[in-house]
Amino acid sequence: MSGDQKRDHTVVYVIALAVAVLALLPCCGGIGVALVLPAVQAARRQAAEQNLRRLSEAVANYHQTNNGWPADRHLAESGASLEPGQRIACTATLTELEPEFPWFENSVEQGDVAHSDGKAPRATFVLVSPPAHAGRQVRVLFKYAGAAARPPEIGHVGRTYRMDLPERFLAGQYDTIDNQELAGFALESE
Repeated sequence: MSGDQKRDHTVVYVIALAVAVLALLPCCGGIGVALVLPAVQAARRQAAEQNLRRLSEAVANYHQTNNGWPADRHLAESGASLEPGQRIACTATLTELEPEFPWFENSVEQGDVAHSDGKAPRATFVLVSPPAHAGRQVRVLFKYAGAAARPPEIGHVGRTYRMDLPERFLAGQYDTIDNQELAGFALESE
């Protein structure tokens, strides 16, 4: 074999080797990603769990240091009562009734998250009295049956109702309340 032929074979071998290496690189990269990805996901999950622990510790520390939650402190500073049973007598005009309003809620019971949903009538009222809350919109979701307040009739839009609302609800920023929290709910006689 002459020197030129040897060089030609060497060049062919080098090119073949380079093509083989270039073909194997993506495979090795894919295997590397497949090996590293679960570890990265586990690290992210662990970091998220650590953040949740820190957040729950911060909330517990806030509650212990300030003897309550921010809303409780706001109520106490405003002179409102923190008793859960205190209610304020209100009159309100029914402005809208949605017979099948879809609702969804999460609740935490003994550390487990429970989900519930359904459709229930939702009534929208505008408070007439007490004067401090006149004009405020209140929505009542009638999702509980039995001893809870029953929904108004469709033909009663524009009529006035009496209701006793929890003081905490009126002191807060929410506009929707469940019918089980209403008391004294009745259509005013004309």
